[in-house]
Amino acid sequence: MDRTKRDTEEEIFLRAIEAFKRTVPIQTEIETIAVEHVYQAGFRPDRVIRMVINGKELKYYAEINTTVTKTQRLLFLVYRERQQYPLFLVAKYVNPQMAEELREDGIEFIDTAGN
Repeated sequence: MDRTKRDTEEEIFLRAIEAFKRTVPIQTEIETIAVEHVYQAGFRPDRVIRMVINGKELKYYAEINTTVTKTQRLLFLVYRERQQYPLFLVAKYVNPQMAEELREDGIEFIDTAGN
């Protein structure tokens, strides 16, 4: 992956996590875990994230995108059934219509706007 893409993903991830912490008024701890060896069923996540929310640990495979397309949403639906951890979408922006579709599909997501 080139440095520009990695920097952009890092910026989106950090801004989305900041927005999440502002909008979720509970104790949260979020860290990333190495993903070098994670590749299952044609899917390689951008990160593995570990969240501790009110003492409960959750792990997710995170996919980081600038926006979310219908194709990406459909791929998430296919890939999520074959993974060790649930999939978690981190985006710069998720428009209201796509946010509703993701909720209906049970796909967890956050964006830099705090959605």
